[in-house]
Amino acid sequence: MQEESQEFSDNEKLMEEVRRFQKMIKNNHFEYFDVSETEEIADYFLDCGKMILAKKAVDSGLDIHPSATALQIRKARLLLLDKKIDDCLEIIQNIEDMESTNSDVFLIKGCALISRQDKIKEAIKAFEKAVLYNKENTDELLYEISITLIQVNEEDKANDFLHRAFKINPENEQVLYELAYLCEKHKKYEKSIYYYNICLDVNPFNASIWYNLGINYSVLKNDEKAIEAYDFSIALADDFEEAYFNKANILSNSNHFEEALSCYKDFISMNKDNDNAYCYMAECYLHMNKPDDAFLNYQKALKINRKNVNAWYGSGTILWTKKNFKEANKHINKALKLNNKESDYWSVSAKINHDLKLYKKAENAFSMAISINPGNADNWISLVEMKNEMDLKDEAINILRKAHKTIPDNADIDYRLAACLLKNKRSRSAMIFIRKALTLDFDSYFKLFEYYPEASNNITVKRIIKEYKSNKL
Repeated sequence: MQEESQEFSDNEKLMEEVRRFQKMIKNNHFEYFDVSETEEIADYFLDCGKMILAKKAVDSGLDIHPSATALQIRKARLLLLDKKIDDCLEIIQNIEDMESTNSDVFLIKGCALISRQDKIKEAIKAFEKAVLYNKENTDELLYEISITLIQVNEEDKANDFLHRAFKINPENEQVLYELAYLCEKHKKYEKSIYYYNICLDVNPFNASIWYNLGINYSVLKNDEKAIEAYDFSIALADDFEEAYFNKANILSNSNHFEEALSCYKDFISMNKDNDNAYCYMAECYLHMNKPDDAFLNYQKALKINRKNVNAWYGSGTILWTKKNFKEANKHINKALKLNNKESDYWSVSAKINHDLKLYKKAENAFSMAISINPGNADNWISLVEMKNEMDLKDEAINILRKAHKTIPDNADIDYRLAACLLKNKRSRSAMIFIRKALTLDFDSYFKLFEYYPEASNNITVKRIIKEYKSNKL
């Protein structure tokens, strides 16, 4: 009680001095303040973020007490904050000999030097002296130094200072948080979880820590732990939008679509203009075989953001499956205007144009899909099927030959090519590709008969299959 009373009295005295100083500035008249009073006034303004008044307090104090090193140190700190590095270092160099064991002097010196790439080693030496001469709360000083180092991308050195702080005070939340963050940033997720858990031992009611813990568990594919962490985060802060969203994503990815939808709805209730969330909900409905609900959510996304390419593509795909080809085409074309580098968009566009019997447009779209993602066999095969449908057998064979060169380890392409060659009376070439296909995937030899049923009556084909079967046994 006595301590509280003393603290109240000290605060009242400080505020009285602050008001007296502000009155002096306003009326432009002289008032005397001793060094200690000036220090407190300057620190007060610094803490309040009132830099101009802090500078005025220090400058007026130095006018009265020009040799006061305490005020010179504050002057140097203000110059540092103002990024006047040379001026800051000039003051520090002038007082360094007199204040050879003053931790603040070396801290400011280190902070000034660290901004120069060629002075990193000197800065670290200054920081080490600051730690050496520090008398209390060394863990806080080490933390402050580490943050300065992080800001100039010296994360390894920052990590060293943070570990020293952790050894001094294993319950310093700020230190634990930064250690966890650095581990997470460098993909050391197990170590990050270790530090976040210690954080929670210190303060189990920190929603942000639970959230970050959830992210790390999610990266490690530990969905159960991730959801548990997000649930704690939500319990502690029921308006934690990101926690709802991340939890929903995990539930959706693990096929718990009903629960995912519930979380997305909670998220949208707090963030009504998030068009992507409606797209994620639409995907859940699609997985649940509810295309109408999916389409509705894609349209809600487009109402918020007409440039949401996923919503145009998703809507177009649903319209295509419902055989509304013209509207589907409009939607897919909108998606392609927004992003013409996506193979899937061109693929769906090709299939819609094929259904509209716009074969040239379909072929161009398939070609675009293949050029963007040549390793996708489905686009090659769809183009071949269209060519066969149009009775353009030679073109189909040429496309399959190109597909084989592009994807030489795809047995399905080889079986199809063999079938086309047999159908086109090119038996010798067909046998080459039958052998290639059987070598890649013998168990799928039945596909050859699906693509060309007459092959089952071909003596040479049956002999080759029998040969490969015996070799397999």
